[in-house]
Amino acid sequence: MKTTTAVKRSHPLRAAITGPGFDEDARNSLGYLLRKANRLMLSEFERKMQSLGLSMAQGFALRDLAREDGLYQKDLANRSGAHENTMVTMLDALEDAGLVLRTRSKDDRRKTHVYLSAKGQKMCEAVLVHCRDSAIDALHSVNDEDIATTLRVLKTIITNMDTQPETPS
Repeated sequence: MKTTTAVKRSHPLRAAITGPGFDEDARNSLGYLLRKANRLMLSEFERKMQSLGLSMAQGFALRDLAREDGLYQKDLANRSGAHENTMVTMLDALEDAGLVLRTRSKDDRRKTHVYLSAKGQKMCEAVLVHCRDSAIDALHSVNDEDIATTLRVLKTIITNMDTQPETPS
């Protein structure tokens, strides 16, 4: 039986497009790995929120209210990554479920504060337990030093990318 050896042919541009965090094999590049880890973690979080009868976005909003109750509706949307219009619909559902209360600001009637109800506070406990458990599941075989390094590097990447000038569309 004749054996053949495959010849790996390199694209001429590959040498020009190498750099830190980039690999010819996209599955080893920083962007791909960040995207895949994010997708897997969000998928797990979404599954856990569904077990509570919540959407992932509702879980994020409740988590953010647990950190700072009484946020303005607009600030809550910004922190949880939701568009303002989407946040209104989401808060309607959370309010209907008895998890949040909305009140007009006394200082500016155009603004609305969002508070957790007693039922919402109990739900937040479950949300936060699921957040913690998701992180434990994701990091179970990673040592504390590597976790600290990863967090430091990710924060640096975010800072670097947030300060990049926006490119015109």
